[in-house]
Amino acid sequence: SGWLNIPFFAVRTVAYLAVWGLLLRKMIVTSRRQDGEGGTALTAKNTRFSAAYIALFAFTFTLASMDWIMTLEPEWYSTIFGIYNFSGVFVSGLAVTTIFVIVLKRSGGPRSVISEAHLLNLGKLLFAFSTFWMYIWFSQYLLIWYANIPEEVVYLVKRQEGSWVIFTVVNVLFNWFIPFVVLLPRWTKRNEGLLLKVCILLLAGHWIDLFWMILPPFMPEAPVFTIWEFAPLSAALSLFFLLVFRTLSRHSVVPTGDPLLAESLRQH
Repeated sequence: SGWLNIPFFAVRTVAYLAVWGLLLRKMIVTSRRQDGEGGTALTAKNTRFSAAYIALFAFTFTLASMDWIMTLEPEWYSTIFGIYNFSGVFVSGLAVTTIFVIVLKRSGGPRSVISEAHLLNLGKLLFAFSTFWMYIWFSQYLLIWYANIPEEVVYLVKRQEGSWVIFTVVNVLFNWFIPFVVLLPRWTKRNEGLLLKVCILLLAGHWIDLFWMILPPFMPEAPVFTIWEFAPLSAALSLFFLLVFRTLSRHSVVPTGDPLLAESLRQH
């Protein structure tokens, strides 16, 4: 029965968040200790934690994406759904990181340690992984299209009828085509103003991608925008920036105890 699955769903959700939170907390505590103690031992320790995090996150995030999104359409399935969601989250993470680097650079604090080379490398990562997102998106689309299995095709049919087809097009434009064209020249990756705009566009694109994945079963005719589409997003963003800037005000932005810091600052 459906109601019997609810407790198990809640337990799994708590388990996912607990695993991510505990490992993340462990790495943060170790990183802060490193600023005070220096040396390479804590760096090696965090490297081991990071490797464990990657393995556990890959497994738990795949299950979480299926639990939270794919189960909304139980008649449909995709074996590539986990990596598809991961690619979107990863690009969004790069975009948020780049935004904070640019904001901190403009604030004057770590201006001396952030160079054009750092922005160039962040721009390269955004360019590469937005293209990776498109590769996974198209792979899922193509496999469903040429297999033409009814229980799989219904997923795309819902998203290519009526006004939903506009969302499909905008999804690709925001998450890949526009960032690809803009970041293709080398100079644009060094331009912090342009890079900032691309990051904001990618975050908006990820929101559109989630809207595109989640809401067609509940809005089969056309997408409808109400306060419930924007209020949770606004609350989450406000809480996120509040916690981040509050934490940044209490700790050094530059990892002064990192043994690889000098090498990082000499990027060219």
